[in-house]
Amino acid sequence: MKKYHKSKESIETLWTKLESVFDISTIKGYGKIVPQHKKNNESLNIRRPTNRSVGRSADDSPEPSIIRSTTPSLSFTRTAVTVEGLTQSQLKKLYHAKCEDLNIPVLPDQQFRFFSFCYKHFCKRKFEMQESGLGEISAKTIGEILDGNHHFAYIILGKNMLGDQGCLKLVMQLKKNLSIVHLDISSNNITPEGAEEILKVLSSHLSLVSLDVSSNEGLHRNRLCTLGASGLRYLFAKSLIISCVNAASTSIGEGLKIMLEPLRRCSSLTHLNLSDNSIGSECTVNLMESLEYSAIIDLNISANSVCKEGAEAVGLYLTKNPSLEKLNISTNGITTKGAKKIFNSLSNNSHLKILSMSYNPLQNGPSDEIIFSLATNTTLEELDLSHCMLRNSGVLMVAECLSKNRSIKNIKLSGNGISDSGAEGLSISFTRNQSLKTIDLSCNNIKDPGAKFLSKGLRGNSSIEEINLKENSIKDEGGNYLADATRINTNIIKLLLDLNQINSKCISAIKQNITANIEKYQRTLPQKLKKQFEATNYDENAIMKISQKINIKKKEKEDIKIRIEKNYEKLEEIKISEAEKLFAIKETLDKLKNKNLDISKSLESIQTLMIKCKTQWEKEIKELEEKNAAIDEEIKHLEKKKLQLKEKIFCNKGQTQSFKNQLTEEFLTEEALKKSAENILAVLRKKVTESKETIKKIKNPGNYKNEEFKSTGKEKSFLASEKLANTKKQTYSGTSISEFPTVKRLKTKNK
Repeated sequence: MKKYHKSKESIETLWTKLESVFDISTIKGYGKIVPQHKKNNESLNIRRPTNRSVGRSADDSPEPSIIRSTTPSLSFTRTAVTVEGLTQSQLKKLYHAKCEDLNIPVLPDQQFRFFSFCYKHFCKRKFEMQESGLGEISAKTIGEILDGNHHFAYIILGKNMLGDQGCLKLVMQLKKNLSIVHLDISSNNITPEGAEEILKVLSSHLSLVSLDVSSNEGLHRNRLCTLGASGLRYLFAKSLIISCVNAASTSIGEGLKIMLEPLRRCSSLTHLNLSDNSIGSECTVNLMESLEYSAIIDLNISANSVCKEGAEAVGLYLTKNPSLEKLNISTNGITTKGAKKIFNSLSNNSHLKILSMSYNPLQNGPSDEIIFSLATNTTLEELDLSHCMLRNSGVLMVAECLSKNRSIKNIKLSGNGISDSGAEGLSISFTRNQSLKTIDLSCNNIKDPGAKFLSKGLRGNSSIEEINLKENSIKDEGGNYLADATRINTNIIKLLLDLNQINSKCISAIKQNITANIEKYQRTLPQKLKKQFEATNYDENAIMKISQKINIKKKEKEDIKIRIEKNYEKLEEIKISEAEKLFAIKETLDKLKNKNLDISKSLESIQTLMIKCKTQWEKEIKELEEKNAAIDEEIKHLEKKKLQLKEKIFCNKGQTQSFKNQLTEEFLTEEALKKSAENILAVLRKKVTESKETIKKIKNPGNYKNEEFKSTGKEKSFLASEKLANTKKQTYSGTSISEFPTVKRLKTKNK
């Protein structure tokens, strides 16, 4: 299976293959698949002129159908070249718009050069105008040209001056064009506000697969920041086919947190470049968690200050064996401890093929655990450890790893201060490793002894094809050793020795050996391919068994078809019965709907009544509550009065009780006096009567006897007087204290 490291190349290849499925008749003799499209009536034909020179047309502008033979920059190998997709009037319109953007006059010679530029760059369905000085007017014109044009699939307009308004006008025009799969608007002075609007428009594009909004070093930088990140959030959330996004060097920073949730759900995204965005370790941890269930194949987070915590998150992500095949975490300040987490995860990872860790300070060198994990890994094919300050000790550990690993094909160790002892260790690993194809040892300190060791290792290796030894300290002696290596080992087809002090004789010998090796490689390549093809022969018995299984499966398929037909008949019967049931259910449902309508109407009336009653009740409740509050206040007031009265009554009761006791005492004394007076009165009465009788006896002694005989009558008169006295007693004794005369009471009080 072919590997595509660059996202744009992979998209172009896959898209051309997809189009070739619909039109196979366009396969050319050189083996490439070129899709055929509808040709416009006004397409441009460039014919190679004869030996005569051709002048300009009447309107003083060059005819695009004929090229002057005097133009040194234009030379064609074919007799006729057809440029599809643009007419002559459209090209002129585009040139005039460009001149208006640059504020320069329209000149015929410049117009002719612009046409020649378009002839060269508008090919293979590409509309490529990088670094062409295009502005807002040109962007509008390009949008109008491409609005109904279904020829171009790749729009490349990087490093121009389109700005927010120009890019917005362009994408609004391209919104309905469903043939565009790649759009490059990198380095075009896009601000965060403009980026948000542009990305929102592109989120609804139905054919866009790849988008490049990155910034290159220099002028016209794009800045997304938090607003641009929200635009990318819309793109990831709404677009169902977006596959490649390049947002490198756009100052996203903390805005990455806005994109995490849609990134987690975006199943179509396979290539993501977020390098040089000041993401930091915390955002890197969140990013790795969000990419856990994604389909990312290529991830670039270089130059983001990931450091130790971010490296640990990357290692944890790789241990879960995601579908990631290419990872670039270079220039992130990762030390040996952080790298240890990443390399340890490779022992359980079966997908990662390319790992770039360049420009990270690994001066302590890889540990034994890192060597073990790299030795046990069977999928990693390319490892970049350039400019990691490994020195000789670290390179010796890498050499030990290479001697055990059988999957790494390309390794980069440039700029690590490797000297002759490090080169000796690598030469030993070359003799043991027969899978390595390319090695980069440029920008080191390898001298003639190191070149001797390397040449010895290259002689015993049959797999290495390319070796880079630029910017070292190799001289003539080392060059001779390398020339012998290229002569003996015919598999070496590329050896770079620029900026080394080697004489021209040695260089020419190396070139001759390499050209001979290339010729041999080209001659032996068909035989190698034939051997590989013959090695893939199939066992006839296995094929017979498979064919028997296929026949059995065919019979099973026919039986299943018969069953399906029977089941289909049953299904039709069931459908009819179910349709009748459904009709009856629909009738009942209609009746229920009518009932529901009546009930809903009654409910509405009840609800209105309830609302009215509720309002009335609420008013009455409020009034009653107010009355209750007033009554409560009155009750409190009365209770206070009651307490005061109780206190007064209690005081009065005490006074009345004492007064009553005093009266009873006086009454008893009066009663005692009364009784004593009555007794005295009775005694006195007796004495009075006795004295009267004695007086009578004295006065009338003769009549005494007659009075005795008349004693009965006297007794009667006496008895009458006693009765009067008794009645008086009863009257005085039956009277109560309150019936005494007021005068007596006053007297007692005064006493």
